[in-house]
Amino acid sequence: MSLLPEIEFLTVDKNRFGSEFLRLRSELRNRRFDLLLHMQVSLRASLMSTLVRAPVKLGFDRARARELQWLFTNRQIAARRNQHVLDSFFGFAEAAGVADRRLEWNLPLPSEAIAYAERVIPDARPTLLISPCSSHAQRNWRPDFYAQVADHAARRWNMRVVLCGGPSRAERVMAIASRRSQQRRSPIKSGATLCRR
Repeated sequence: MSLLPEIEFLTVDKNRFGSEFLRLRSELRNRRFDLLLHMQVSLRASLMSTLVRAPVKLGFDRARARELQWLFTNRQIAARRNQHVLDSFFGFAEAAGVADRRLEWNLPLPSEAIAYAERVIPDARPTLLISPCSSHAQRNWRPDFYAQVADHAARRWNMRVVLCGGPSRAERVMAIASRRSQQRRSPIKSGATLCRR
């Protein structure tokens, strides 16, 4: 079920690239699109983009089109330097003729998700959410660094700290290690809560 009924989501499991590529190829075989916004600079995403039949395949300018993305597009957004990622995404909208930069964060959530959030964050107390893992281990901080941030937020601003993440082993290990490190530093009453997406 999509949270945005007017948008169709075709999701893929990037850990099963071969079989997912074949499945997506079958799903898209007889479909045509007006425009592909190729906003992900990864070779996997570029290979998947070859399955989308569209006369315009819009990607990043050559300097930002890492992992050979430029080979898979036929139009590029305007070149910019030192641009925030959100502004670079607006570059795609502008290239497609949309000048409005109004942002809306009103994603409709199912009632069970709201109930879960209210159990984890039951009041108006300031809350810091820490999602400590990225898909690339090199981008992750050390657990004790996250613990220092959690400790500082709890002590300095009396914040509730919530460690969140997915069910992968790496995320569970990181969250548990961060929490243990934080508790070793100084067990705070308001210590981190663990929750999973």
